[in-house]
Amino acid sequence: MRATSSPELHDRRIIDADGDVRLLGSSVNGVGRNLTAIMKPDAEVTRLYRDRYESLWKNATVVDPKNPAAGAPPAPLPQQNS
Repeated sequence: MRATSSPELHDRRIIDADGDVRLLGSSVNGVGRNLTAIMKPDAEVTRLYRDRYESLWKNATVVDPKNPAAGAPPAPLPQQNS
């Protein structure tokens, strides 16, 4: 997983692992609530999206995975005064 603050990254673009590009007419959270369409752009537009998003991916910050099952580390035990 990676993170970026780039405003170019948007949930209306889907790029498959094989490089196919689809464009959504609404944001992902609007699918099913609003009328929308899924469009496949022509080859040149597909290439432009793939190239730009590959650059965004390469320049994004890697987010280290977390294990939610592990939970937070236990709190240290209080020191006993002798």
